[in-house]
Amino acid sequence: MDLKEALPTVKICQTLGLHQLPHKQWHVQSSNAITGEGIQEGIDWLLVQLANNKKQQQQNSNNSNHQ
Repeated sequence: MDLKEALPTVKICQTLGLHQLPHKQWHVQSSNAITGEGIQEGIDWLLVQLANNKKQQQQNSNNSNHQ
């Protein structure tokens, strides 16, 4: 975190009520805009989610084509 008063990830999740979204993929990545710490990890998580979503859409499309 680059700010002293920055909220920890747990507090952000609580404030946004993210735990109330059990069927949605979400991720809060702590990061530092000055050093870049945490940025790559957040991007990597997003890329994995996008790839998984694309695979799921393709599977759904294939399943509907076979019915």
